[in-house]
Parts: sequence; C-alpha cells; structure tokens
Amino acid sequence: MYTDAQTRFSDGQAITTGTQLSTNAYDASSARDISRGKELRVKVSVTTAFVGGTSLQANIVESANSDLSSATVISTGNVVPVANLGAGATIRDTHIPQTSKRYVGIQYVSVGTFSAGAVFAGIVLDTDSNTYFTANTGL
Repeated sequence: MYTDAQTRFSDGQAITTGTQLSTNAYDASSARDISRGKELRVKVSVTTAFVGGTSLQANIVESANSDLSSATVISTGNVVPVANLGAGATIRDTHIPQTSKRYVGIQYVSVGTFSAGAVFAGIVLDTDSNTYFTANTGL
C-alpha cells in the first residue's frame, strides 16, 4: 500500500466518544494525476486496539472548508463492533467517491466511550485486497 503525507486524513488519531472528524482534510483542488490510471482508494485501519465502547463507523465526508466544518457525508461505512477493532484491523477499504466540494475527510461515529483506540485513514494507491487461494496440488 502506498501512502503520502498529503493524503492522510488521520495518522494515529485517538477516537474516544461521539462524532469526530479526521484531523486532516484532503484538498481536492490541488489534486494531480497521482493514480496514473489506477483507482484511488480510502483505507481506514486500526493502529491501536479499541477498548470499551460498542462500535465505530467511518464515513467519507466533503466540505467547502479545510476544517471540515459543515461536512456532508458522501459515503457511509459499516458499523464495526468493538470485537473487530483490534490492532491492524481494516475498518474501511473502498474507492474514493466523486466529490463536489473542495475538501474530503473522514467522520468517525462511535457508540459508547472508548478508553483506548486509534486509527490511520488516508487515500492510498493500492491496498492488499487481493483474494488468496490455496494452491491446487492435484490431490
């Protein structure tokens, strides 16, 4: 997976309670042809295991403001239970949707209060989303 500092929404961002926005936003007006014909994806993964709380959801948002104020959800993520929020878990791995506003970010919606838990989120060029099958040994 390839990442770039300018395309990171969250880098070890702690999530505690309620609805939080990513600490960084991507400025779509400064976009260049970074994909070179490949699909750009948004990946959200757990960097520190979550403790307490009930669930976490990662939505992709757009805003006219760099601080993501007045953000609009453009892609809703699945609600992930705390049992599936261990270190290294992927919360979201999807293509980046079309946006009509300048800034893109992530909205984290947590149910309950987490005493620990942090995430990485960003636009990535490639993800490890291949399906691996066992080799056919002919037996």
